[in-house]
Amino acid sequence: MICKRITYASMFLLLPVSSAFAEDTLNSGDTAWMIVSSALVMMMTPAGLDLFYGGMSRYKKLLNTFAMTFVSYCLASVIWMVWGYTLAFGPDKAGIVGGLENLFLSGIDAASITGTIPTYVFILFQMTFAGITVALILGSIVDRMKFSSWIIFTVLWVTLIYSPIAHWVWGGGWMGSMGALDFAGGTVVHINAGVAGLVLSLVLGKRIGYGDEAMFPSSIALTGLGAAIGALSWMLLASMAYAAYGVRWQPVFLPIQPSPKVQKAFSTAIPNSSGFNLFPLSQRLCILPSVPLSSHTPLSLSQAESG
Repeated sequence: MICKRITYASMFLLLPVSSAFAEDTLNSGDTAWMIVSSALVMMMTPAGLDLFYGGMSRYKKLLNTFAMTFVSYCLASVIWMVWGYTLAFGPDKAGIVGGLENLFLSGIDAASITGTIPTYVFILFQMTFAGITVALILGSIVDRMKFSSWIIFTVLWVTLIYSPIAHWVWGGGWMGSMGALDFAGGTVVHINAGVAGLVLSLVLGKRIGYGDEAMFPSSIALTGLGAAIGALSWMLLASMAYAAYGVRWQPVFLPIQPSPKVQKAFSTAIPNSSGFNLFPLSQRLCILPSVPLSSHTPLSLSQAESG
């Protein structure tokens, strides 16, 4: 056994050191993967969220939902290139926001490198997350906000909320200085969009006619297609959480509300596929028996029932 360990250790030491660990050194593999990752996130919004939200909205709001999702991504992209990036990743100002030194991407050229990838690729990758985060909020207010109001909200929210919070966590702000880690957007994207959607829906109130008239989804098939695109993209980008969480947690949440089971399954698979850990939430809501808060291992229904 000792001889095997020595052999394996020797083989490891003989391996060349990857340039991925080097700072400010261009790595073609890292660059290629970041470009692919950016494309995957782009595919989630104009394709995945469009179909996912559009299929669950009423038929007369289908095209409106498509347009609101698309325009939010386009606006966020322009804002990010003009002033969003510098507010998030510019020189730190009191740990709250970035400076305006990189306004209109000034001071950045083709030779600029961030870590092991070109800075332009890094900006593109972060831009896709700004676009999808504001688009995620749309699901909470479909059929409740005018198109023009949504445009104004998108501009203000990306500027005043998303960019500063991205700086807090990823751009050297106060949360990052405290040791906060966010590898898949759990704070900047998911919590941020979730809280914004909750607050916005509470401010706007119920849909007109809610409870008095039937509001059937336009197409569960479109929702399923959008869910598949989104889940596949997240699975390739971040983790295998779709298989580990979505399939196993979906039966747990189905009985809670008498909504159609297929639509409920698609709705549950999307947040779970993004790596969101539901164990603390389920424990507080008493949905499942006690589960250690530090657990990150998927729990099957048979294990949950046995305690």
